[in-house]
Amino acid sequence: MVRPVILPRALASRVLTSAPVHVSRPASVLVPTSRHLAACLTAQRRHINQHLPLRVPLAPNQEASSSATVEEATGSALQHDKGSEATFEEHPYQKQLKQWEVKKEGPNKLTGKTITLTHRDGIRIGRGRLVLDRHWLRDGCGCSSCVDPHSGQKNFGSTDVPLDLPITSCRKTEDGALEIVWQNDFLIRGRESHTSTYSPEQVDSFFTPRKEAIFPPVVFWDKQTIKRDITFIEYDDWMNNDEALAAGVRKLQTHGIFFIRNAPHSEESVISMSSRIGNLKETLYGRTWDVRSKPEAENVAYTSSFLGLHQDMLYLKDPPRLQLLHCLENSCDGGESLFSDASRAAFLMKLGPPELRNALSSHKVHYHYRKHGHFYENNHSVVDGSGHVRWSPPFQAPLRGLRKNEEGLQEYRTWAAAAVQFQELLEREEYLFEYKMQPGDCVVFDNLRVVHGRRAFDTSAGSRWLKGTYNAHDVFMSRLRVTDESDA
Repeated sequence: MVRPVILPRALASRVLTSAPVHVSRPASVLVPTSRHLAACLTAQRRHINQHLPLRVPLAPNQEASSSATVEEATGSALQHDKGSEATFEEHPYQKQLKQWEVKKEGPNKLTGKTITLTHRDGIRIGRGRLVLDRHWLRDGCGCSSCVDPHSGQKNFGSTDVPLDLPITSCRKTEDGALEIVWQNDFLIRGRESHTSTYSPEQVDSFFTPRKEAIFPPVVFWDKQTIKRDITFIEYDDWMNNDEALAAGVRKLQTHGIFFIRNAPHSEESVISMSSRIGNLKETLYGRTWDVRSKPEAENVAYTSSFLGLHQDMLYLKDPPRLQLLHCLENSCDGGESLFSDASRAAFLMKLGPPELRNALSSHKVHYHYRKHGHFYENNHSVVDGSGHVRWSPPFQAPLRGLRKNEEGLQEYRTWAAAAVQFQELLEREEYLFEYKMQPGDCVVFDNLRVVHGRRAFDTSAGSRWLKGTYNAHDVFMSRLRVTDESDA
């Protein structure tokens, strides 16, 4: 699946200075050349930053308008996509897919291991000829005898299906479905036949690549961009309006952060808000937890000290995907919340020296939590092969992750230099979004993309209390897919 991104104007304008090139991933996507990516990084180092977003790729010969909005840029690029073979729309031949037939296979047709379908026009996928395994077809029957209509779960396992599957008949129905009558079917203990019907849409899917969900494009943001684009949703709308829920979920996909306003002053409110996305993720801190200063705190977040940019719980194999922080009190001086787009920083590192980029993806950082009867530990690279970021300096384990020889020393030194540059791309003033939360505010953000922190605060003249909870990655993706389906 191709996921476009939106870049700051300065980034895009320096990249798109000549004709783009085409690559296949699986469909053709417009990407800039490495020469222009390098030029882009140079511009970034010179602090040349204009920050109106622009979706990449652009259509050929499309000029970059300095006043383009997110919606205009996205719509323009999608309009170009629809006219191109490398699009998210149906393939040109897809409308003719029902022109298929069951190939006559001679005397062994009823007792063979396969069923062959042919297409009259000899379409490119499979050269117009598909050989389907009978075991695979029988295992995939979706009728009410094979799949429980209430739970949606299969009534048998793949290993229950015999490898030998004689059939009584195999034909194409008038509406374009494939109908197979299985002789002496195993589901009825071999006493009767069983009829499986595969809808025209299912048969179409045999001939065409699986269409992945198309989510909104990712927007790489900085301080100026997020100040303009940040979304605030009223609590009542979030709780009662599915359109508001969908808008928030889409914002998590595009920017990784949004706010809910005017939430009730209750410790249960964060549970209600999180439950709109899905089930809460319980951790060693419980189902919810309090962020407030206390003596001998088991977590640096539970102090009044400055808290640097980080992601939560990287000592787990699967850290929480979403984090919600509901402000119940914030009357003291200081305590401003800090956020930065780690995905943008990771993208900029890709444009720099290969040795630094590679160091961030190859060197594993060891994280741990060892207190109060808990001992969690895990290793993560700062940027993995998919561009996902893991960054949490407060929870790094000491004296770990170093090969104690000359090679190991060089590897570590390269990683340290890369980490310094990466941190600069997170913390520089023009990249940092600062916001002092007020009682009733709740920030919802992608813990695996947006790093967060906090200014120090003074509890002698007030108090600061946030209530937090998490949603897991799979819960968020489920909600995002449901939102995508409702938009289709």
